[in-house]
Amino acid sequence: MAMAELTCAIAESRIKQRDRAPLLTLFVPTHNRAPEMVQAVESLAGQLNGGLQDKVEILISDNASGPEGLAAIRDLAERFDSVSYMVNAIDQGGHFQVYAAPWRSRGVWTWVFGSDDVLEPGGIGKVVARLEADDPSFLTMDKSIWSRDLSRRLHAAANAIPGRVFSSFSDLFKGVGLHQVGFLSASLEKTEAGRAIDALKYLSADTYHNYTIAYFEKHQSAKCVYMPDSLIRRRLDNSGIADYLGVTFEDVALKFPIIMMTLARPYGVDDGIFEQVNGSRLISSYDPPVITMVDNLFEYMLRSISKGRTINFFQRAAFEAMCDSWRPHRREQFDRIWSISETMRKATEAMNDSRAQYDRQVVEITAERERIHQMSLAFTDKAPSA
Repeated sequence: MAMAELTCAIAESRIKQRDRAPLLTLFVPTHNRAPEMVQAVESLAGQLNGGLQDKVEILISDNASGPEGLAAIRDLAERFDSVSYMVNAIDQGGHFQVYAAPWRSRGVWTWVFGSDDVLEPGGIGKVVARLEADDPSFLTMDKSIWSRDLSRRLHAAANAIPGRVFSSFSDLFKGVGLHQVGFLSASLEKTEAGRAIDALKYLSADTYHNYTIAYFEKHQSAKCVYMPDSLIRRRLDNSGIADYLGVTFEDVALKFPIIMMTLARPYGVDDGIFEQVNGSRLISSYDPPVITMVDNLFEYMLRSISKGRTINFFQRAAFEAMCDSWRPHRREQFDRIWSISETMRKATEAMNDSRAQYDRQVVEITAERERIHQMSLAFTDKAPSA
């Protein structure tokens, strides 16, 4: 059963008529990223020929970009018959775009494709063929890693595992890891599944990866497919978020797992899943992992602390409870990390106190210097006669 439609005010739109509904909607959310967005859409629209133009549409969803972005979007719609667009009246935020995508989509499947990523030639044809053959609820594919300007390919693939069909999202998550399903452009899903959830509970979740948690509700008991083809070129370090690494470390290590357990538990997910998810940098096997997501969480906790973001007492209690479902030595590891975090928290507070005291002293000394300066103007013989 579909939930209430997620909508917002639209400033401008151009939705091209079709003889029949498409099989797939490539949904491209964007905001003030005109050059990269044009490159992304061109990599998609240039593939829609040989019958694919009848099966696939491209919908650009703009978050109230400036004049340059709007002009680029209009130009793409003029150049490519497959390209339609909608422009939000105000910036709704990136996550709104993700959850609004299935409501704006006309396809059986919706593929949210980042406006700074690029699809390899022939990629759409391979994906459409897989959709028609397997009819999955959720599909995710491998990617290659490139420099920020796409001038150098850094890694030909992010994984080294063969394709596989899973009977639930949990099983797929365990096999391919967070780095795979957390990369938005690499995944697509049945449009009706995206419309069947209450998006607001995920939109209000304080994690950059809340859409990943929503997959459990949408696809937990449905067919999920992993394609080993590296069809997407992902730019490295291309986020507009300030202090991207610090924010990411804190989010993945401290916010995401706690929120995931809160929102995904009703769908059969328990704390033990983190010890079952493959945490290798390059996943090469579906065998039970030696390195798990718990190792990733602990690594990212330390990296978060190194960026000045420490563990709070609520997070400590949550992780102590989760440790009961993990390998026996995990509690000892977490306690060491907590001790390091507390040491850094106290040191940072002392540093901030010292800085505040120094700032107060600067103000006091500056005022005293000004008082002395004023005194000098009327001192001794310069004092005016009585």
